[in-house]
Parts: sequence; structure tokens; C-alpha cells
Amino acid sequence: VSSTTAANAYTRYFSNNTSANDTVNAGTTDTFNGSGNRYSGNAVRIKASADIVANSYADADGNCSAPFVPVAFQKTRFGLNVMNEWVAFASTNATVITVTQPGGATSTITLTKTGTNINTPYKAYRTTDYPAGTLFESSDAFQMWYEPKNDTNASNDDETVMFGWD
Repeated sequence: VSSTTAANAYTRYFSNNTSANDTVNAGTTDTFNGSGNRYSGNAVRIKASADIVANSYADADGNCSAPFVPVAFQKTRFGLNVMNEWVAFASTNATVITVTQPGGATSTITLTKTGTNINTPYKAYRTTDYPAGTLFESSDAFQMWYEPKNDTNASNDDETVMFGWD
């Protein structure tokens, strides 16, 4: 977590209903640990008193990082461009995502959280090998990350934030 504001207070809300307060100073970086690895642990939402930026190194294999995504940038549709090793989802909404694979097979993924705090994010994680062209859609906005299965048209083991559309 970084900021250009002095003494920027922020709170981290985890999907297991825990939270923590901290402060980051201008020009410095504050780090914290979540739980689990490869995005299978708890989702985290950060709310700050002033603007911040944050990156995640959650997959623990030393490759790449993925930025935190502002809630305003969540979308209702995402599509895979390559086969994935895993997919992860987070949202401020209790939502069900419809998965449509090439050829028409469908399934659903339900985002969950523990507790009733309105700031606690919902999350889901799957290790299903979804092929390129798989669509993920919901009536509520969410965010999605994935890790490519191999180096074919992608970079294996590099967790990647996805860009969706409404």
C-alpha cells in the first residue's frame, strides 16, 4: 500500500470478517499479509482516508503482481483469453457468477463471505481449467484475477488482473 498523503489512515477488511487499521506515510510502502496463497485465501478490501495504490503478491511464486482494483472499476462480465490455472473473484456484492464455456456448457460460482460487516468483501476461487473463450457474467459487479496455465499466448504463473465490461 502506498500513498502521496502524509499519515493516510486505512482499514483492511477481509472476507473472513476480520479487519485491521494501519497508516501509510507519503513516499513509503506499507505491507501486510493475508491468508492462503495463490489467491485462495481471503479477499481483502482497503478503505483509506485519502487516495492509495496497492499491489498484491499473493500467489507467492515470485512471479509478477496484480494491482488492487477500485470498487468503481468492478464490471459484470469477464472473458478468458487463455486457459487458466486458477481464477479468483471478489466483490462488494453477494453475487452468483454464470460461467459459459465455449460450446455452451454453463455452471455457476457463488461468492461468499463470513459475517455481516458491509465493508467485508465476498470472494470465490476455483482451480478448474477453464479454456480460452470462457465467459463469466453476473447481474452485480465483481472483479476477477487469473493465472495462465502455460506459456502459450500468455505468461505461465503470472497472476493477472482481468479487464471486464458491462
